[in-house]
Amino acid sequence: MKYLIIIAAVLAVCLLTASRCRRNPSPNETLPPDGVVEEVVPGVITEDNGASDNPFRAIAQTAAQKEVSARVLDFSLRFFSDMATRKDGDVMVSPFSLSMCLSMAGAGANGDTYTQIADALGFKGLDAGQVGEWYAYMAAALTDADRSSSIAIANAIWAREDLPLLPEYLRIATESYRSEASNLDFRQPEALRTVNGWISERTGGMIPEMLSVLNPATQLILANAVYFKGSWREGKFRSRKMDFTDYRGNKDKRDFFYGKREMRCFANNYVSLCAVPYGNGAYEMLVALPSQTLGLDGLLKELNAGAWADLRGEMEYRDVEFAMPCFESRTTLESDELKAVLEGYGLTLPFSRFDADFSKMSSRPLYIDMILQKTAIDVNEKGTEAAAATVIGMLEATAIPDPEPPFRFIADRPFVYAILERSTGTILFAGVKRL
Repeated sequence: MKYLIIIAAVLAVCLLTASRCRRNPSPNETLPPDGVVEEVVPGVITEDNGASDNPFRAIAQTAAQKEVSARVLDFSLRFFSDMATRKDGDVMVSPFSLSMCLSMAGAGANGDTYTQIADALGFKGLDAGQVGEWYAYMAAALTDADRSSSIAIANAIWAREDLPLLPEYLRIATESYRSEASNLDFRQPEALRTVNGWISERTGGMIPEMLSVLNPATQLILANAVYFKGSWREGKFRSRKMDFTDYRGNKDKRDFFYGKREMRCFANNYVSLCAVPYGNGAYEMLVALPSQTLGLDGLLKELNAGAWADLRGEMEYRDVEFAMPCFESRTTLESDELKAVLEGYGLTLPFSRFDADFSKMSSRPLYIDMILQKTAIDVNEKGTEAAAATVIGMLEATAIPDPEPPFRFIADRPFVYAILERSTGTILFAGVKRL
């Protein structure tokens, strides 16, 4: 894990979570009051950056929407911290992609299975309709936030032709999650190319092969893809070679981009923060550099929604002499890794072939067999390109009768024994045990 690079992966939290905290306004700026509902695009202009046709506008939210956003942020930081701590090397995750894909599955869950999904994602007490409405609103708002940057959020469902999906579930999936829905024969080689092709197209080619194999017994696949491409707000940085020290203490020359610009920043004895904006300022990369005393592991342990909000609230505009390395990073969260983390959040029933209840999705019993995420990010002096995809594969939960009680055989008294060849019955040795 490289001090700057892995924390730059917080981009996946700051950029791809559907919860954008407010910045500190300058004296001449105003923001919409709490609870005011505005249209996403025609909101109050807080910053125009000289581009009146693409100003920065804060995403307006009702009090209820803000509450959901706060919960999503809490899950995002917890998930990011857990995965970054578990995995070695550079790590980037997309909490938003994972939670949206799991929520789409949760819309078809019932009873305790739904409760576990909702609780794990921070949606305790909310029904599937409320969660879906929030995603519908935020997906539209996020894609409209900056027309000079490219951001796309897409969902898809592929079902076997003979799998009966319930009309109400399809309505929620297509209306709230804007999901494409189609049939697919997972027994055919074309199925793998279809899923991988859809994800590659919607991630700008950054994730060309999401799946290497596909279980022919698959009944249903849910997929989410998130893509971002943005240029630095004040244009291209300069570049040069600089020393970088990795987490092992090894130092070498890397390509850095650097410059002096006005940006929001903050520093205390434990961490330094700098927010590098894209486009009209709606999106930013927040880079957190821990002190040598705290260290990267210490910072990851301290990441939570409260500390995050406090630190962001302290950030102010200042002239910053800024430099960070150009880098590319690719991360795969395998199914076993994701299941282990999610089970730690209490998510067990959806993965059980005996106890999962997705009866609001289909009359056929289903359970989650596979959950996988891949991410990619390229950062250089021009800007950033990032993508993530999450896939959930579901199998039929065939009912298995309760097993018979085991046959009991305890040789605790004299017995006869023989050693024989099984197919012919030829006895090689025979004996009796009396003593």
